[in-house]
Amino acid sequence: MAPRLRRYEKLRIVTNPQVCFGAYHFEGSRLTVNAIVSRFIAGEPAAEIANDMDITVPTVEAALRWAIEYRRRG
Repeated sequence: MAPRLRRYEKLRIVTNPQVCFGAYHFEGSRLTVNAIVSRFIAGEPAAEIANDMDITVPTVEAALRWAIEYRRRG
């Protein structure tokens, strides 16, 4: 399980080949964007994802917006 993010932290999405095998994740944690997006695509509500991962709903929404923008840029 990924380390819990403190709710007051400013979150940045980063990649590092030495962390999470280079997957995009929230800086300072091992919580990947893919972990959030996959659960949302599977039909889980954002509030449930946030509760399970001990993050806020806006953090879930930020990950989803980031993933959409990443796909648009190709």
